[in-house]
Amino acid sequence: MRDPPLTSSGEPRQLHFLHIGKTGGTAIRHALRPFSDGPAARITLHQHHTTLAEIPPGDRVMFTLRDPAARFVSGFNSRLRQGRPRFDIPWRPEEAEAFRAFPTANDLANALSSRDIGQKTQAMAAMRSIRHVQRRYGYWLKDLGYLRTRWACIDWIGRTETLTRDFAVLKTMLCLPPDCELPSELVLAHKREDTDHVHLDETGQRNIRAWYAADYLLLRHCCPFIGRDLQKA
Repeated sequence: MRDPPLTSSGEPRQLHFLHIGKTGGTAIRHALRPFSDGPAARITLHQHHTTLAEIPPGDRVMFTLRDPAARFVSGFNSRLRQGRPRFDIPWRPEEAEAFRAFPTANDLANALSSRDIGQKTQAMAAMRSIRHVQRRYGYWLKDLGYLRTRWACIDWIGRTETLTRDFAVLKTMLCLPPDCELPSELVLAHKREDTDHVHLDETGQRNIRAWYAADYLLLRHCCPFIGRDLQKA
């Protein structure tokens, strides 16, 4: 294990975890909470609303990303279940309307290119009203130009699809003990349920890629750096 990195004053650096919705953040927060006052960093575990622009200059940042189509499906199903079993957050009226019209993520994704103008309009309204679905990566990271201006403050980026491996890198970076582990239990990790409909057909995938085009641009930029100690890169 390497020596913990310190600030010029000899104190552990301030590190912020941005909780980008439906990217594994609940599991990471659960794993890191007992170690937030660690030897290498004082870790602030933010809620969903905190953005990169709100992090003070000079502080360090970490976050996770996910394929936007998979994130869309996960967010849709999480809200369809009203956050259960981990949470119990009732639908807002506009969400209830969206789920009455579109029972599955694939139904909603396909309707984005419907020839029926009314259905297409309703689908676009649903995309903008369902929690998790409505927020693009730009909510947290703004855009690629802004991300580049803050790049020097980013210590680590994880990805949901490789989270176990990426988290192992983070543990080494932060000099954390072996018992700091991601939860495997479904409720604690806030994972999807086996009954969730996760399939997107070709039309649905094409529509979702178009809807989240800016998210894919940010993901492509970050991909070469995912799962790495960026302060050593």
